[in-house]
Amino acid sequence: MSEIEILRSEIRELKAFSLISQKEALNLDEAAIITGLSKQTLYTMCKNRAIPYYKSKGGKKSYFKKSDLTDWMLH
Repeated sequence: MSEIEILRSEIRELKAFSLISQKEALNLDEAAIITGLSKQTLYTMCKNRAIPYYKSKGGKKSYFKKSDLTDWMLH
């Protein structure tokens, strides 16, 4: 990977962290970044009710409250 590609990748990561820091409700991708877990692991944990999460009104998407994730990671 070239130096420019590395820098672009790092800028994308910084943007993601910046946006996440301003949000309270996170989608699965953002929750994976915050927890350091893979999306598949989060899916499994939701299925087993091992992590706090919320479903959208239609029930198709999972959302996570950032403060719930922080509490969960610390306990």
